[in-house]
Amino acid sequence: MRVIACIPSCNEEKNIAKVIVHALKYVDQVFVIDDGSLNSTALISEKLGAKVFRHDQQRGYGGAIKSCFQIARMLDPDVMVIIDADGQHNADEIPNVISPVLSYKADISVGVRDLKDAPGYRKTGINVITKISGAGISDAQSGFRAYSRKAFSSFSLQDENWGVSLEILKKAIELGLKIAEVPITCRYEKSSRTHPIKQGMALVESVFYQTIIRRPLAYVLTPGLAFVVVGLIAFIELVSLYVSLHQFIISWGILFVSSTIIGLLLCFLGIILYTIRKRFG
Repeated sequence: MRVIACIPSCNEEKNIAKVIVHALKYVDQVFVIDDGSLNSTALISEKLGAKVFRHDQQRGYGGAIKSCFQIARMLDPDVMVIIDADGQHNADEIPNVISPVLSYKADISVGVRDLKDAPGYRKTGINVITKISGAGISDAQSGFRAYSRKAFSSFSLQDENWGVSLEILKKAIELGLKIAEVPITCRYEKSSRTHPIKQGMALVESVFYQTIIRRPLAYVLTPGLAFVVVGLIAFIELVSLYVSLHQFIISWGILFVSSTIIGLLLCFLGIILYTIRKRFG
């Protein structure tokens, strides 16, 4: 079976060589996606036997992953494995990561990091995003993954930033693709140099899109209907108390008005988002 490795990279001339050399031991071909590097990343990669796919300007991590999928679709290997260029992943673990895909046990294999040594803010962020993903796995943000032909051919990607990892899992679940987990090691001192606040905001944006924008009926219209029901109950109680006590209970009136207004606004927004989603995809 033919296996290729794709390595998203930006200004990684200090780390890329070791990743390429070790990856070449386990795959048929290595591709480095050079995301607008300003140093010798591309030159080093080519000298070591990797094929370089260049971005003229930086597109972000998501843009690099989109190029990985584009390369895979063009070459049509049996398996594509993606591994980070910064040295945080151990390329000698490639056989373990691709194993579930090679054996047809999974369409996507995710390398799951042990978070016990991760910085606190990263551990918290990873755990929150993982729970939101709904993928039923332990690490939704891991960049060390393997994809079957079925997986990399099944969907296109939109996110140009760090949220692409979550987007992939969401779309894989929607398509019923099988996802497996494989434990991997991770050197956290080598991990992303992107400022954690900037990376966190990109992830929040992606979560917003992958949940609310992609599923407005579930996350906007349904809560809106719930508010409308609460408003209706409050109205019935308000009328009942007025008839029996001849008093206007302000608290019930406030609940009726506020719940009804919020509910109707959410319902209106949900319908608009759903219409836009259906029309423009």
